[in-house]
Amino acid sequence: WLPSFTGAYQLELKVPAAGEVGQAKRFVLQTPLASTTGVVLNALEGSGTLKGQLTLNLRLVDPVVIGYALRLSVDADRVQVTPAQLEYTNVRGTVQLSSEGGVSSEAISGVLFGKPVRLSIESDPPTQAGAQTRIHQTGRIGAQDLLKWLDLPIAQVTGLADYRAELQLPSEASTPVLLHVTSDLVGVQSTLPAPADKPAQASWKTEAMVALPPKAPPRVTLQLGARARMQIEAATDHPPRIALCIQCRSVEFPQAGLALQGTTASVSLPAWSRAFQTLNLPAKGATNFPVTARLSIEQLHLTPGWTATEVVAGYDQNASGWQLSIESPDVSGTVQGGESGRPVLADFQRLSIPMPSPGSDASQPRRVTPASMAKLPPTRVQINALEIDRQPLGRWTFELQPMTRGLGLNNIRGEFEGFRVNHAELLWRMPETSEEASTTRLRMRATGGDVARLTGAFGLEPVASSEALSAEADLIWPGDPTDLALAGLTGRVDINAENGKMYTGGNTGALGVLSLFNLDALIRRLDLNLTDLGGNSLNFRRLSARAALDQGTATLIEPLRIDSGIGKFSLTGSADLLTNTVDGHLVATLALADNLPWYAGLLGGVPTAVTVFIATRILERPLAQMTSARYRIQGNWNDPQVSLEEIFADENATPN
Repeated sequence: WLPSFTGAYQLELKVPAAGEVGQAKRFVLQTPLASTTGVVLNALEGSGTLKGQLTLNLRLVDPVVIGYALRLSVDADRVQVTPAQLEYTNVRGTVQLSSEGGVSSEAISGVLFGKPVRLSIESDPPTQAGAQTRIHQTGRIGAQDLLKWLDLPIAQVTGLADYRAELQLPSEASTPVLLHVTSDLVGVQSTLPAPADKPAQASWKTEAMVALPPKAPPRVTLQLGARARMQIEAATDHPPRIALCIQCRSVEFPQAGLALQGTTASVSLPAWSRAFQTLNLPAKGATNFPVTARLSIEQLHLTPGWTATEVVAGYDQNASGWQLSIESPDVSGTVQGGESGRPVLADFQRLSIPMPSPGSDASQPRRVTPASMAKLPPTRVQINALEIDRQPLGRWTFELQPMTRGLGLNNIRGEFEGFRVNHAELLWRMPETSEEASTTRLRMRATGGDVARLTGAFGLEPVASSEALSAEADLIWPGDPTDLALAGLTGRVDINAENGKMYTGGNTGALGVLSLFNLDALIRRLDLNLTDLGGNSLNFRRLSARAALDQGTATLIEPLRIDSGIGKFSLTGSADLLTNTVDGHLVATLALADNLPWYAGLLGGVPTAVTVFIATRILERPLAQMTSARYRIQGNWNDPQVSLEEIFADENATPN
């Protein structure tokens, strides 16, 4: 019996208590302690032993007031916090339950996710409005354990970090349970691409709040300092709702699926593509997870060596398909896909692609290979304004078709500088053995007008002009499509042109093959009369040729034939396009009356009157008719060595 300060007496009974965790929980819930501890105890399940002391305090007043206090030593193999789906093992410590103070403890040890933790418990007075019990916890946690608990399959985030957590258990069952976690993430490493990359030693102030409503899906709010804010609402009967805002603190929660918005300095599309391949994403073709994304990106790395700047990107996915939009000074367009089995549609208003420069990082071995390109979906592409290395190349359409070991561009159509390409094909393929290099093959036919306009568009010195031109090519070179170079080029080129002019000089690079069809420098060495044709160039009515290319050497498999205003010319032989040299034969068929100086040269420079007499007697032809001469051509294309070999009565006659 104990006297009371109020003048009443109290009766205090102390009874030893011992039993199994489940037994103790059922016992307490059947006592008046349930009114102050029931919410907490209902949230816990476990196995193990308890022992301690139950104290009953009776205030002998009218009516009698009974107080309860239970002090227990806990030795539990397992304790599960069911609202948070957290399971502790090896729980040791002392817990107090009372009718006035709820649940409390000073120090409890345990293991969570395989790591030791320290816990303490405190409760508000039961009479306080909004009273709650708070479980404080400190320890270390593995990043993968936490991500698995959140059901986020991100394998690139690893390591251990210290944290502080507080689990808030309300006294009213209708109020959500809250879990608040803070950490600086020192020790956690992320190998995800920027802006989600993180060194292990970097400090990121992070706060996470998990709300667990009793009859609603749990919601997670994650704040990574000023870097990003994410909200996740998980559910078992439908896909989660996720809102992610990069470099901002406010985010609008979507009605369904994922909503992404924000600003970032740099994003690598190939790097993120490789990262997503390792994630456990919804199955291909899944349409029950809507996605809406809006990002402003200072630098968007599209492929090695190709970066778009000042990009505004958008992505939308719904039940009918998906669409990606990009707007920047270099790229403007959309890419969209729908039902499985149907090709993706890519429509670009503007597309500017850089060419890798020798010695740059972009010219090093590329991650983009025919094998990886084979994983792309079939795609129909339309480009209204194409640029390569800031060079405008007109309007193009093609069908991208992946193959087992490569990539095909079929039905290529293009319009550029008055020329039209129809039904061209480009094939980029990896050989059967990995030791060999990939190869590219191009088959095309182009028709148009002035070839000088075409070469001038590339900043090259024109070799000729024309009113009409048609060309066919079947070319093969080692490497990818951007590796086109004369040194490795093999194949065939056919050219037919009408009503044009030839100019002295020539081109280098891949277009240097056009120099093979320029006879202007050679013809000028023959001392022909070009005055009536303008004097500055050789006019022609028709030009035709077929050449075979092999590692920088071009061989005329059908003669280069030119029908000009002063006569006809036919060239056979070969040319080294790398050294700009030629070794061949030229047959010139001209009218004597218009080219007496030329014929005098053939006869060793005799006077003109003698030239006329000899020509009419030897060839037995009038001056107005045609005479042919065969020359050996050797040396530099612009300054060749020309030597006479034969003179003909006409192009088809027997040499004299």
